[in-house]
Amino acid sequence: KYEGEEKKVWLRCAPHQDGYLIDLCDDQWRVVYVTPHGWQVLNQSPVIFIRTKAMSALPTPSDVSDFNKLWSYANVSKEDRPFVAAWMIEACRPDTPYPPLELGGFYGHAKSSTQRAIRRVIDPSRVDLRVEPKTTEDLLVSARNNHIVSLNNITHLSPARQDALCSISTGGGVGGRKFYTNSEESLFEIKRPVMINGIKTLATAPDLVDRTVRIELPKLKKYRQESELWPEFEEDHPVIFSGFLDLFSRTLAILPSIVIERPPRMADFAHL
Repeated sequence: KYEGEEKKVWLRCAPHQDGYLIDLCDDQWRVVYVTPHGWQVLNQSPVIFIRTKAMSALPTPSDVSDFNKLWSYANVSKEDRPFVAAWMIEACRPDTPYPPLELGGFYGHAKSSTQRAIRRVIDPSRVDLRVEPKTTEDLLVSARNNHIVSLNNITHLSPARQDALCSISTGGGVGGRKFYTNSEESLFEIKRPVMINGIKTLATAPDLVDRTVRIELPKLKKYRQESELWPEFEEDHPVIFSGFLDLFSRTLAILPSIVIERPPRMADFAHL
């Protein structure tokens, strides 16, 4: 019962040969395979994906693609859109360290809806935004059940919580006492993309600051009702997702030619 071949399993995204796989989480267990030469929907995945109750399905990619439709739902300035697009691509590359994405801005700058829209394009969930977990263990459990750790409306991050986010985003292990035991340890080794938003600057610890992409959102020019916004997003989601896949593929084609003589700490993201 407990012996046999062991195989690595993946949650939502996986590297494969010269590209990456994205699990659509549909009933047919289809995946999208993105390479430097393009992308295609596969009816059978070449690697094993697992799913959790928190995950939701991605749409079938459309024949029409327009990634720029995203900015109708995500309040990001033109100057910062390349950083957000790069972060989204990096969030689908599990073989590289993930830079946390911090969205800042005052009241009415659409931080929560912007974060929700960005996440829904690549990793929709039953709960797209979560409040800050009470303990580090709760944070790790959330990370084990979601491809993207998405924390909403945070007012403060303790030094311990910032250390935990560093470990989660770039890959690290955290241990704790196993339930019902005094001597055994329960180990978590995990790596996930992280999104946070808040009015104040949240990443203050030097290690987290060095890793974080902070985007200051502009003041919203026009408010839209939630009852209209998200149904319209669902209609545009297949077109935005296809545009994202096109951008992902073109980026992979160009990436090997990029040379940085003195790369910074997050070198993979700097190249991207």
